[in-house]
Amino acid sequence: RSPYGPRARPEGPHAPNGTAASRPQGRPGAVRERTARVGAANAATDGGTADSDAVACPACGGSPASDSQPGNRERCGTCRARRMWAGARPVSRDPGSPVRRWAASRKLWRPGDPFPPSLRWQAWRDGGGSLVACFAPLMDWRKANPEPSGVQRIHIAANGQARQDRGGVGKRSHGTMGGSVILMGDRLSDAGRIHVVEGVADALAVTAREEGLVIATGGTSGFARLSRDLSRVGLPVVIWPDGDEAGKKAASDLERALRERGAIADTARIPGGHDPASLAGSCFDGPGRWEL
Repeated sequence: RSPYGPRARPEGPHAPNGTAASRPQGRPGAVRERTARVGAANAATDGGTADSDAVACPACGGSPASDSQPGNRERCGTCRARRMWAGARPVSRDPGSPVRRWAASRKLWRPGDPFPPSLRWQAWRDGGGSLVACFAPLMDWRKANPEPSGVQRIHIAANGQARQDRGGVGKRSHGTMGGSVILMGDRLSDAGRIHVVEGVADALAVTAREEGLVIATGGTSGFARLSRDLSRVGLPVVIWPDGDEAGKKAASDLERALRERGAIADTARIPGGHDPASLAGSCFDGPGRWEL
């Protein structure tokens, strides 16, 4: 059995009411077809450049077409994030590319499937590069390709292993991240369920295995800002916490805030010390664990 396929009756993770927070079962190729369909609808094919309107920066008023405030734009983090996003390219289909090897080694994504259009690749001269994630306010994602308010760059070596930049950091965020999220999976207008996770790798792991829309906040601080927007969307929400105390508390607070606003919300049960990304890579098979 492929480590990427869901079992017929999954045993975990489970929502608090005892029902599995797992994808509905379908024919084997359904996930691949859905991923390809979403990728085609939201962005250009691999190797191309996604369409993007040249709109004014909400932070400083500048735009790629008209640089009326050069001094502000030089210092504007949102403009810098947009330049990084514009300079990155869709993830290659080559299974030997660094980002494909990185995802395969952690069992985050199905080999050969197109990556979500909210992720791009920025190559470095040494053969490695950065996986660039587009972050924008949730309601901006009603447009297929929103302008980023911020980006997060995950650094990957040429051999597919995680690496650090010259500052000794494995990932960096640029621009306005507070209140912004990255989306994967179904479009906001088409989703039947919303999954909320912390990190980009977590979002990949859940998107590959669950039906619906997946939202990554970039960290626990982003959970607190989501309750109002998620309640306005009006869809059931499953929250996937990290295994540490901060992650569990943030998930609990978000679930409570959503229910207070009348939304349907549950928190998935994940074994202690794990998050969705690490659980995907571990492939545990036992009671209460996510078998991949």
